[in-house]
Amino acid sequence: MTTRKKITSFLYNTFRSYGIDIRRVKENLSMRGEPFEYQVGTYTLLFPPGHALPSMQERSPEYGLVLTRLAAALQKHNGTYAAIDIGANVGDSTAFIKTGADVPIYCIEGHKPYLEYLMRNVIQWKDVEVFPSFVSDKRGIANNMSIEENQGTIRLMNAKGSFAASFITLDQFVNEHQQADHAKLLKIDTDGYDLRVLMGGMQYLKKTKPVIFFEYVKMYWERPEDGLLMLKRLRKLGYYEALFYDCFGELVMATNLDNTQVIESLDDYITRGEPAIGYYDVCLFHTNDSRLAKQFISNERAYYKKARRTARN
Repeated sequence: MTTRKKITSFLYNTFRSYGIDIRRVKENLSMRGEPFEYQVGTYTLLFPPGHALPSMQERSPEYGLVLTRLAAALQKHNGTYAAIDIGANVGDSTAFIKTGADVPIYCIEGHKPYLEYLMRNVIQWKDVEVFPSFVSDKRGIANNMSIEENQGTIRLMNAKGSFAASFITLDQFVNEHQQADHAKLLKIDTDGYDLRVLMGGMQYLKKTKPVIFFEYVKMYWERPEDGLLMLKRLRKLGYYEALFYDCFGELVMATNLDNTQVIESLDDYITRGEPAIGYYDVCLFHTNDSRLAKQFISNERAYYKKARRTARN
């Protein structure tokens, strides 16, 4: 062993003895001022300058991977199915899903700069369709909107802007595209519009009962109580088993929507002060899929238990 390696090994072991883990940091692709390629699951995608996914996965290796496991579990249970990806961005969630199950996916994205990358990235899949639109609880055109863009995410705001946003509802979409009416996986990531998307898709949810994966982001909602009200509404539709993941991709808790004290505590946590977890990714299963839900929850607990044990070692 060279002197340099001996010093490096000594410093590494010394810091580790104090509970400090030192890791080699990879080049931060997202900080480049030009488009870049990055592997998502088993696929390579082109990303716009400044997109944060590489740095997010560098800091939090579990980020996004639950979609791959969920897609695989759903295929094992249901066989062939389709997925709807609302807020498809540049196709990263689609790639995570495709890595787990090679199924048809309907991507909906309204932001034109992301659409250009999305259209290019989906060429590698024959059964992925792209629909250019924003999704909300009401259809139509909203004028004077503004867009806040930040490292690969956008947020639509009702402000005195110059942007006119065209909206459709989820129910409208599945009515106009009958092949999507039977999609059994619904992924939503719209930076604040997730609850509106669900509200505009109640008929589809009632009929098809898809597994739902959406963002629970209270900081963007008009009313802080809207999240709990939506979960109660979904419970009335028959949704029961729920998994809450933190914004780093780690499982926080598996529970059910009747466990109101736990649900309210989870909701309250991301309301107070500056929580370490800014939002949740929530996965919901209908009672018709209780067998799938129980198996998935069991597998997820085992997966994270193994991952954390490996990390400690």
